[in-house]
This record gives sequence, structure tokens and C-alpha cells, in this order.
Amino acid sequence: MKIAANITLLSFGVPLVARPDAARAVGFDGVECLFPYMISAQEMRSALNGLPLVLINTPVADWEDGARGRAAVPGEMARFAQDMQSAIDFARATGTGRIHAMAGKAQGAEAMARFKANLRAACLAAPDLTILIEPLNPFDVPGYFLNDFDMAAGIIERVGLPNLGLQFDAWHARRIHGDVTATWKRHAAITRHVQIGGFAARGAPEPDAPDEAAFFDALGDSGYDGWISAEYHDAGAGYDWLGRLRARLRGAHAQA
Repeated sequence: MKIAANITLLSFGVPLVARPDAARAVGFDGVECLFPYMISAQEMRSALNGLPLVLINTPVADWEDGARGRAAVPGEMARFAQDMQSAIDFARATGTGRIHAMAGKAQGAEAMARFKANLRAACLAAPDLTILIEPLNPFDVPGYFLNDFDMAAGIIERVGLPNLGLQFDAWHARRIHGDVTATWKRHAAITRHVQIGGFAARGAPEPDAPDEAAFFDALGDSGYDGWISAEYHDAGAGYDWLGRLRARLRGAHAQA
């Protein structure tokens, strides 16, 4: 399992184009970026300098106005298709294999039908890429359509396409379901990307804290071999947790 830095949340005190090198310098294996569209794909590819960019979101131009995507928003089919195509083009130009399709704020049966139809269209439009959906907790993102991991699993099953998977964010799992380890065990088989942050306040991960250790042991034991991305609020505490996490994951995998 390789560990990436989310260079939107982890700024390393430098501009976006310098963050991949900063992430490499402290020991990360790759990076993800929520919204890389402020620079061109060519500029991003140059900034990466061979480091993998493993995940991007669909663009949300009206983020500051409270929007959180369009995939489940009735009446936004055309705009979602444009957003998805922008993400597909950027991903292909930068060698990025995963796109998180943001659901947006909506509710009800019409939103569910629109979400499934848009996800199906996105998967068929980009069979070479993995399309991901991520439940976001209602405390941090009130009104977000996809706010439950079991709901996400049902959607993935009903869409039924092999390049649709779950983005498992441990922070959101904690806030939604409480028991992250149990939630992971239910949904590990459909997970294609993992994001981590400290359970207490979404700071740096604490691989030796009991609840986090139980999750990381289950993660290492599960056979998951994809990317793990650090997505947390960096308070400048450093990155010594990286070595401790790798050791724990190796130990759990060896015992599996």
C-alpha cells in the first residue's frame, strides 16, 4: 500500500506547483488534489516530476457559494457532464487513474435516480478510469446527498459497472457510523481509494491510538492494495506518523 498526500489540505507552506516535490521530500509516494484546475494539466504534469497524481475531484466552480458538486442534483445533468468531461481530460493528461464524482446537495428519489444515471454515464464515458463516490458526513457537509456508506454500497451495486468504486474516508466513516473498523470490514471489497486523518479532530493520523490502530490493522489485514491518502488539517506537527503507519500496515499484512 502506497501513501499519498492530499496537496489541497497539506500545503507544506508552498504554492500548489511546489507541493508535489515537498510531499516527496517528506516521504510520500504520490499526491492527490481535490481541485487542480487552477493550473493546466501540462503545468501539473511538470510539477509532479514523475510523482503519481492518484486522485482528483470533479470541478466545483461555485464551491464558495456552497455547492458541492452536481452528480445527484436534478436539472444539472448537462453541467455535470461538462464537469465530468473536464475531469476526464485532466486525468488522462496527467496519468491520474481516479476521479471522485461529487454528488452535490440534494435529496429524494429524483436525486437518487439522477445520481445513478450520471454515474453510469460517467463510467461508460471513461472505462479506462475509476469513478469514485464518497459519503460525506452531515455535520461537516450538511445537505450532501451521499451521507451514508451503506447507501453508497447499494448505489455501486445497482449501477453495476466495474469501474465504479467507493472512496473510503475514515474521518467521514467515524462521523457517520462511529465504528470505522466495522464500517471498513463491511465495505473493503468495493473500496478503490482510502483517505485518512486523525479520528479526534481530523489532524495527523495517530497509528498507535487504539481506535486508529484497530482500523489500520484491519486495513493491513484486508488485502487492500490501493492508495491511502493523508487528508487532514495540518497543524505543522510533522510527518513521523508515516513511518509508524507503514510499520503497522506491514505487521498486519504479515500476520494475515
